[in-house]
Amino acid sequence: GGVRAVVADSVRCLAVSGGDDRTIRIWDTLAGTCTGVLEGHIRSVMSLAADFESCRVWSAAGQGIIKVWDVERLSCLNTLTGHVGSPSVA
Repeated sequence: GGVRAVVADSVRCLAVSGGDDRTIRIWDTLAGTCTGVLEGHIRSVMSLAADFESCRVWSAAGQGIIKVWDVERLSCLNTLTGHVGSPSVA
C-alpha cells in the first residue's frame, strides 16, 4: 500500500511513516532500514504527529480513531475514540 503520512526528526535520524497497509513504520534514516512496525489500526493511517523527545507518535486512521504510541517500546499507549469520520492529528 501507499504511504499517506511521514514525520521525521533529523537530529535523531528517525522517521515514522503510515499508510494504506494500516501500519506505522519506524525508520533509521541513516541506515535506510525499518526498525519497528506498529499495528492496530483497521483502516489506512491518514495522519501522524510526533514528539520525538518523549518517544510519542499519534496516528489517525479512517475509522475515526487516534492512537498514541511509544516508539521506543513499540507499543500502543492509548486509543482515543469519539470522532465521526476521519480525524487528522497534523
